[in-house]
Amino acid sequence: MTMKEEDARPGEKRGRLLCSGAVCIHVSKESMTTQKELMAGRTLEGAADVAQLQHYVQDSEASVDTSSEVYRCLSCKFRGVREPSKQQMQEIEDGEDDGSFMAHAILHNHNIAIMERKKQLYCATCRDFIYPDAAVGGRRRRKRQIQGMSTPHKLLRRGLVNMGNTCFMSSVLQALAHNPMLQHYFFVAKSHDTTICQQQRQRLLLKQEKMKENQGSEDDGVEQNTKRGPDPAITVCLGCELAAFMALLVPPSAHLRHKALMASPIAPQGILEAMWNAFPSFIGTAQHDAHELLIALLGGLHSHTHPRVFIHGGASPRFTPRGHSLCDCAVHQHFSGVLRSELACGNCGNASHKFDPFLDVSLSLNDEKNKSSKSEKRDGKENSESTTTTIESLLRQFAAEEELRGSNQVYCVRCSNYQTHYKSLNLHTLPNVLVFHIRRLDFYRQQKLLKTVQFPLTGLNMRPFTSVGIDEASDRKKRDSKNAENGRPDDPSEYVYDLVAVVNHHGESVNGGHYTSFVRDEGQRWILFDDVEVKIVPADEVEASQAYLLYYTRRNPYIAA
Repeated sequence: MTMKEEDARPGEKRGRLLCSGAVCIHVSKESMTTQKELMAGRTLEGAADVAQLQHYVQDSEASVDTSSEVYRCLSCKFRGVREPSKQQMQEIEDGEDDGSFMAHAILHNHNIAIMERKKQLYCATCRDFIYPDAAVGGRRRRKRQIQGMSTPHKLLRRGLVNMGNTCFMSSVLQALAHNPMLQHYFFVAKSHDTTICQQQRQRLLLKQEKMKENQGSEDDGVEQNTKRGPDPAITVCLGCELAAFMALLVPPSAHLRHKALMASPIAPQGILEAMWNAFPSFIGTAQHDAHELLIALLGGLHSHTHPRVFIHGGASPRFTPRGHSLCDCAVHQHFSGVLRSELACGNCGNASHKFDPFLDVSLSLNDEKNKSSKSEKRDGKENSESTTTTIESLLRQFAAEEELRGSNQVYCVRCSNYQTHYKSLNLHTLPNVLVFHIRRLDFYRQQKLLKTVQFPLTGLNMRPFTSVGIDEASDRKKRDSKNAENGRPDDPSEYVYDLVAVVNHHGESVNGGHYTSFVRDEGQRWILFDDVEVKIVPADEVEASQAYLLYYTRRNPYIAA
């Protein structure tokens, strides 16, 4: 074996591990440096480890007691066992820290620790020790990961059984499961540990049962029919259910051919029952709105997976004054953006801003219709509704300024008088997953708007519709003499988005109809999911569809630090 072959093998092995997802992306260079410093002081401990290993090999029934192993957090001075025993879990009060490293990792988001006896790194998120081939942290790994996050994983093409007007849920689930950001969150980063979540919920269930037994022994004469079941928030986790559903779509081998990816349909009963427990308004077989379900599912996913869910009170991380979320759940890491509401004086230009978070952008077709009808009346033409518009036109209408004049004038502090103001709503911070809701269903007039919306499949440039692009355009109009900007130029690829999924509504009724979805696979092919029916369709069919929800992903997505 030559020297070049020896050097190539570790890199090839890291590449295979990286493609398969069997790597730890949470370890940093500082953690590896700390481990090397501690390993330098380890001398006589190796003999004891070898003796313990020989004892374990000779006795097949021998077990290693991990409860006495002490783990030290590399982010702070915490020291403790990895996990408490079942007896300790039953004795700990609700919302109380059990003193283990796993609880410390959940509460403080400190993922990396070192076993003091063996000087081995342990990742709480991956629930495994960090081996040399799996430690791929550092700048090179992070840059490679960012570039690969926008590519979907290879998944089985499974249809979903309609369990009684559940097509609205099936279409949303297919769009979410094939989203590369959620695939990275559950498959690669493993940010939601289902094992820890189940253990914590089991501990809370045991506490509830113990409390009920104590109350029952005190009140023997009280009627037993007054007992209630456990709290649904404890028994159900939408994060665990979504992770289990997405795991059913993972192929047994990454080298399957495209024909072998076709699989039998499944019934997403677990997510349906979890939604019923979390949101009773969805109980029953009635048809619901796919957009309403998406917002509820994202809200429930955050409520069940944010890092402080098991702390006493379960308070969710707050937003900053500029609308940015402090939560690192999948929803706020990839779906949450910031809107900027601006109110500017038309006389002096003084502007006030307010920032609010958003999970999707609702684009109205009624505003476009009213705008076209007014222009046709001014031109003296007959009022005939245009049947086609573009997503860029709807975005311009969304960000258009509203003039407040006459009786709607606003008092300006700088002018010390009531002045005409201009009000606008702009996209200030864009998320990794940008969801557009085309408001086709007019529930007030009980009619569906059948106008065709043209949208690009790739290369949607969002910069002209953000606060940065709008401010630049406004400056060019008002200050033609200034041709250059003094600010720091940003990355143009930050605003480029590609379409990954489309949810369609079929039918003309706002209270019924049928939902289907198009998703883009890892080979850039478009797949139609219509309940149990699954087939490959051309891109022209996707572009001509009656889009109701559009899922765009950033071409160069960000990863939360």
